[in-house]
Amino acid sequence: MHSTDTKSQFIELRAKNWSLARIATHLKVAPRTLVEWNRQSQAEIRLLRAVQLEAIQEKILATHEQELTSLVQHLKRLDEEAATRKVQFVETKALFAGAGRDSQDASGTGAGRGRPASSSHHTEPMKPLPQPSSHSKTFNLAKNCTVSASLLPHETS
Repeated sequence: MHSTDTKSQFIELRAKNWSLARIATHLKVAPRTLVEWNRQSQAEIRLLRAVQLEAIQEKILATHEQELTSLVQHLKRLDEEAATRKVQFVETKALFAGAGRDSQDASGTGAGRGRPASSSHHTEPMKPLPQPSSHSKTFNLAKNCTVSASLLPHETS
């Protein structure tokens, strides 16, 4: 006959998903005895596995909660820093990115948080729009965009 301590060790090892063969070698108990103990102790083994699983879940949850708390604090520091920055030197694309929007979404319907991006690198101020050419009736507004003078409001003298 085996001691109660040996059977308790068996239940603990089975709860940790050890195989019967591995337990037999570790405890020096006949495999047939372990098969019988396994049958008799199913409820205890399931209960111990559930307790162990719950402990693991709590540990993981605590880790995730700590990580989320840290990220919230970091985001708050970034928000505070962004509030102190001048936005006149931030490119439009970066402003929309910081607000969580695509730069094409100028309608204000983006899902952003409505604040400018804090940029870790210095950006140049935006260049003023070019003046109309004296040789043509078009205005060069951007690299690949021209507007005909006929589409602009007429000047009155």
